[in-house]
Amino acid sequence: MTRVRGEGIIRIAILGSRGIPGNYGGFETCAEELSTRLAARGHEVTVYCCKPYSRTEDRLHRGVRRVVLPTIRAKSFEKVAYSVLSLVHAAFARPDVVLMLGVAAAPFCFIPRLAGAGVVLNTDGLEWRRRKWGRLASLYLRFSERAACFTANRLVTDARCVQDYYRQVYGQETTFIPYGARALGHPPNGTLSSLGLLPEEYVLYVSRFEPENNPLAVSIADAISPTEDTTTSSLTNSS
Repeated sequence: MTRVRGEGIIRIAILGSRGIPGNYGGFETCAEELSTRLAARGHEVTVYCCKPYSRTEDRLHRGVRRVVLPTIRAKSFEKVAYSVLSLVHAAFARPDVVLMLGVAAAPFCFIPRLAGAGVVLNTDGLEWRRRKWGRLASLYLRFSERAACFTANRLVTDARCVQDYYRQVYGQETTFIPYGARALGHPPNGTLSSLGLLPEEYVLYVSRFEPENNPLAVSIADAISPTEDTTTSSLTNSS
């Protein structure tokens, strides 16, 4: 699947996120954390960046090469157009491995394989079920979900329930890799008290305020949960 060079260096291209530096969501954080760690190990890593969301013209970011490409500014076509263009560019750049984030461009993931690259696709969640998409977009995303089982060399899922879904619906085995997080110590003295909070007596929920993330359900569940002590709930919109 990979063409490893004599020195053990692998050329890796990461596609499908808005790009790095990560300043939007989970895929962008994944792209930055993964790419910079791989680059620190001596591999040649490229992250494709979507021009409307790119806030810098720098070609390098923390040892990672940035390739900035345009897209069509339309809700339903933006990621597909940009991702397909990235796949074509990657095919000519000839990396050893392409990591595609999301299934939006899955039907086209065969393109870099024609040039000899191995393709790993991180499925994310069940995008076609999101209420923000219209009927045609949902149908296309469900088709892309199925296509991913054939166009990628390996599928990665970040949740057990999604891994079970691909196994039950498509008979497809995936590699389960959950997201990690940097371990942090206790907040500096005074941070919680300045917010009127006590240690271990508050709930912090951070996400984009989208229906599928269920911020209201989290708030209601916290409000009605039986606890002996008073708990403060804080909802934070990350977008």
